[in-house]
Amino acid sequence: MEICIINKLGSKITLESSVGVNWIASLISEFTFSTGEIPFLFYTLLNWDNFNDKTKYNWTILFLERNPKTRHEYREQYIKLYSSVKKAKAKKFKNKDFIKTLHYSESLIRKTNDWSKTYLINLSNQYKYFELSAIAAHSMKTRDNPLFVCGEDSPEDEKQMERKIKRIVAFINKSDNITFTNHLILEDAQGVEMNTLNTNLTHTPSFIFDLVVELPGPELMNSTQLGIVRNDFSQVFWPYFNKIELWKTELKDIKYSHENIINMMDTYREKISALHPTLQKAIDENEIMNQLKDENESKSTYKVYFGITSKSYLLSHYLQMEALEENVMLYVKEEISKETDINNACPFLFMTKTI
Repeated sequence: MEICIINKLGSKITLESSVGVNWIASLISEFTFSTGEIPFLFYTLLNWDNFNDKTKYNWTILFLERNPKTRHEYREQYIKLYSSVKKAKAKKFKNKDFIKTLHYSESLIRKTNDWSKTYLINLSNQYKYFELSAIAAHSMKTRDNPLFVCGEDSPEDEKQMERKIKRIVAFINKSDNITFTNHLILEDAQGVEMNTLNTNLTHTPSFIFDLVVELPGPELMNSTQLGIVRNDFSQVFWPYFNKIELWKTELKDIKYSHENIINMMDTYREKISALHPTLQKAIDENEIMNQLKDENESKSTYKVYFGITSKSYLLSHYLQMEALEENVMLYVKEEISKETDINNACPFLFMTKTI
C-alpha cells in the first residue's frame, strides 16, 4: 500500500508539519507519494545543477519572495538584471566593453542563483529533512525508491492539471492508496474519537478516528538509521497496510453514515486495530527509536491516527487547508462520482506532534 501526501505550495500546512508527515510516512510505509512543500524543495535541490537558466531564474524569484531577510529592491534588481542580459545576448554586434559588461552581469546572476542553492541547503539543514533524500525518487526512472517526491504542478499548465486530477482521484479511490494528513483536521469539532462513540449514534460525525501508534521524532536520524528502521518496521507495518488495503476495497461500496458507522467500527476493531499493539511493540523495542528518545532534546512525540470519513469530506478538508485548488477538487469529485458514490466511506491517516 502506498501512503499519499496531498499538499501544494502556499497551503496552510507549515513546513515543520510537512517534514513530520514525510518522515513518519517514510518510516512506516513501503512506498510514499508526496506532493507539496517538501517534494518541491527536494525536487529543486536535487535537480538544481541540471536546471537551465530560465528555470533557475524562476525558482530564484520565488525564493527571494519567500525569504523574509531579502529586501524587495533586491528582487527587483535581479529581475531587471536578468532582463537586460537576455536582451544583450540577442544583439548581433557586440564590442569588447559590451562583452565585458555582459560577462559581469552574467556572473552576478550566477551568484544569485548560487544563493538560491545555498538557501535550499540551509532549509534542509534547519528542518532536518535532507536525510530522506537517501530513499527519495524525483523522476520516473527512480520510481522504485520508497519516497517519490513530485514537483509542483503549474495551474496554468493544462496537461499538468489533468495529471494532478487523475493522481488525486487515484489517491482517494484506489484500494492500494491511503492519504496521510496532519493535525489540522482535528480543528473540525465534528471529528469524534472511536472509543467515545456509543452504539445509539443519531448523527454522522465528519470523521471518526483512533490512535494507531506513537513514536519519538525521527528528524535526527541519519540515512543509515532510516534504512535500518524501515527494514525493521517492514515486518509489521507492511502487513498492517495490506490489511487496510483489503478493507478499503470493501468500504468503497459502503456509505459513510451514522447507520453504518457502528458496523464499520466493529470490522475495524476485528481486522485493523487488533494489530496496533504489535506495531507499538515494534517501535518500543527498536534500538534506534529508543536512542532517539534519549537524544531528542525537544522530547517531541508523534502520534499516528487512523480515520474514516466520506470521500467528499476528505476532499473538502484538503480544500480547507488550501492543499487543493477548488477547481481541482470539483473535477476530482466529478471523476470519483463516475466510479462510486462520493459519500461512501474512505479510510485515511493523520498525525499530531507534541513537545
